[in-house]
Amino acid sequence: MTDNDSIRLTDIQRYSVHDGPGIRTVVFFKGCPLRCSWCQNPETQSSEDELAVFLDRCIGCGECIMTCPAKAIAVTEAGPRTDPERCRSCGACARVCYSDSRCLYGKTLPVSEVFETAARDRVFFENSGGGVTLSGGEPLFQASAAAKLLSLIKASGIPTAVETCGYGSTGDFERVLEYTDHVLFDLKLMDGKRHVDATGTDNGLILENLGRAASSATKLIVRVPVVPGVNDDEENLRAIAGHAASIGVKEIHILAFHQAGRSKWDALRKAYPLKDLKVADGDSLVAAKKILEKAGLSVNVGGGGES
Repeated sequence: MTDNDSIRLTDIQRYSVHDGPGIRTVVFFKGCPLRCSWCQNPETQSSEDELAVFLDRCIGCGECIMTCPAKAIAVTEAGPRTDPERCRSCGACARVCYSDSRCLYGKTLPVSEVFETAARDRVFFENSGGGVTLSGGEPLFQASAAAKLLSLIKASGIPTAVETCGYGSTGDFERVLEYTDHVLFDLKLMDGKRHVDATGTDNGLILENLGRAASSATKLIVRVPVVPGVNDDEENLRAIAGHAASIGVKEIHILAFHQAGRSKWDALRKAYPLKDLKVADGDSLVAAKKILEKAGLSVNVGGGGES
């Protein structure tokens, strides 16, 4: 991956209100050990550079064709098309694309530069109770760099938060947890086999780290993405509620599955397994909320900041 002085990321997004309390700047790390079929940020799964082509944005100017050093782009009746066998994901075409039809996801920046960018909106953080959130991808995938960035942010007096799937070694998780004020911890499925089927990984390590977060002084919010037909059944929700309550979790956020990320799957030329799945409806969210509340948990539907 990277050393602890640099970070592989896809974006630094300012003025977010859905990734922790208040107004926040979110650093999206590139690379994740999970392969969730419903992922809304597929560009963050791989740690490698990836070229995305949004065909509906193309204005047909032809600059990409003239610029491509690999001659991977050709004109067709439907517009410019890229040969994946020739494309090197060098980003030359993206740099000359006037309409942002072509985007290169992936860049490596020094931790110090990421910190300076993330800290620019300090006045908004102070006025709203916000701060900086590390997201992804998965920050634990670059734990040393994430911990260094968090330590700089926290030392400057800015509140910190981490959005995580919890999949990382004990040492990595504790190193990141040390400098984190809020942990937004995704919990998808309790059954180990079902978790492997849906995400590609076992959940043993995830549940261990959830317990560590729950026993720490860090503010913990568990987030459950409700994906129809994947994890919205009563058995799974009761298991999540029971486990969360047993380790002292107080607050859970329900996040409804949506299709906002589908265009990125298409642009990356990745097969999207849930393209025909309907979004979670209001009735299913209400039902999920009631199940979780029966365990004595405070439940927020939508996950806007914190309840």
